[in-house]
Amino acid sequence: MVRNTFFGRLLIGPAFAIAATGAQALGKIVQGDWRDVPAWLAHFAALTAWLHHACGMPAWLFVIGVGYGALSLGSIRSFQEHRTAHDPAHRTVINEAAWFWWLLFLNNNYRLVHHDLPHVPWFALRTVYEASREQYIARSGGFLVRGYSEWIARFSFGVVAHPAALGAAGRGRTYAPAATGYVVKTFAAKTFAGKTAGKREAVLRRRARRIRYATLKSATATRRCSVCSSSEPAVAAACSTSAALRCVTSSI
Repeated sequence: MVRNTFFGRLLIGPAFAIAATGAQALGKIVQGDWRDVPAWLAHFAALTAWLHHACGMPAWLFVIGVGYGALSLGSIRSFQEHRTAHDPAHRTVINEAAWFWWLLFLNNNYRLVHHDLPHVPWFALRTVYEASREQYIARSGGFLVRGYSEWIARFSFGVVAHPAALGAAGRGRTYAPAATGYVVKTFAAKTFAGKTAGKREAVLRRRARRIRYATLKSATATRRCSVCSSSEPAVAAACSTSAALRCVTSSI
C-alpha cells in the first residue's frame, strides 16, 4: 500500500484518483447512462481550445504539469485527516499548520472546527479555533497534529491504513487511538459544542426578531401615515393611539 504513505500519496495518489474518476465515468456509459457525456466532451473541447489558442500549451502538458500537481497538493490536506474512534468527535483531525498551509487550504486543516460549525466562513475558522483551543483539543480526543511536518516525520514511508485493511499480519501503522483519559474532558467538550450551537441559534433568533420588529414597525408607520394623512414617517410614528383614533373619528 505504497500510496498510503505520505510520499506515495503525493507521487501516485493523483494517478489513482484520475483512474477512479475515469472508471466511474466509463462505468456509467457501460450501464447505458450517457447523461454526463455531453458535459465531459464540452469541458475537454473548451479546455483544449483555450489552452491551445490562449496559452499556447498542449492539453497533456496542462494535465501533467498543473492538474496532477494540484491533486498532489490537495492530497496533503486530506492525508490522515480522519481516524477510527468510538466517539465521532475523536475521528477528525486538528492540524496546527503553518500560515502557508492554512492559507493554501483555506483553514480546512482545522477540520474538526469545520465539521462542528460548517456555517462559519473559511477565514474565521482559525479565529474560532484559537478562541477555544483547549476545548477543541479535548473534544478531538487529542487528535492534534502540529503541522504537516509531523506527518512527514511519522509516515514518509510508513503506511496509514484502516485497521480492517491491515490483515492478520498487522502491516502498516495508524495514529494512536483516542485516549480513554479524555472521558471527563469529552463531557465538557460536548457541553462546549452545545453552547456553541446554542449561541448560534440565539443569534439567529435575535436576528429574526429584529426583522419581524422592523417589518411590523414599518407596517404600523404606514398605517398611521394613511390615518393621519401625513407624508412624514417621523410624524406618523409620533402619533399616539388616541390621536390616531381622533383622526379616524374626524374623517368619519
